[in-house]
Formats: sequence, structure tokens, C-alpha cells
Amino acid sequence: MQEQITQDIKVIKDNLLTDLALERTILAKQRTTLAEISVFLSTIGVGLLMFKFFDFIAIKLIGITISLVAVYIITKLFHSYKKFQKRIKKIDKRNNYFH
Repeated sequence: MQEQITQDIKVIKDNLLTDLALERTILAKQRTTLAEISVFLSTIGVGLLMFKFFDFIAIKLIGITISLVAVYIITKLFHSYKKFQKRIKKIDKRNNYFH
């Protein structure tokens, strides 16, 4: 009887640790993705400022290029995060972290 209780506690503890590790991974990925998007939104702003306030055509082209590349990278980050969500849904059938 005592062994069964000990085994049950161990299973519960292992499941809890796995669930907490999965939740930490999800939160870390969200935090990282949001930080990266924040940086690239700032980059878009810098590119648009270069386009708006400089008269030299080469600087205007550089500003537009920087902005367009930043938009592309944000799109790729969003796509990567959606793929991550799908992988987590396959792993986690029980808790449904992504509704």
C-alpha cells in the first residue's frame, strides 16, 4: 500500500514537472518573440525616419530597404511562432495552453 502511494506521488510529481517545463518553454518563446518584434518595429521606424527627413536619394532608398526587410522579418517571426504553437498542441493534449 505504501509503495503504491509513493509511486502515485512520483507519477504526479513527474507530470507536474513536465507541465511546468512546457509552460516555461511556452512563456520563454512568447517573451523572445515579442522582444524581437519590438526591435524590428523600432527598425521600421528608423527606416521611415531616414526616408522622410533626408534629401539624399541613397539614404531614402536605404531607409525604405531597412523598413521592408524589418517587415519581412516580423512576418517570418510570426510564421515561426505559429509553427511553434502547432508543435506544442501536438505535444500537449491535456492542458491546451493555446486555445
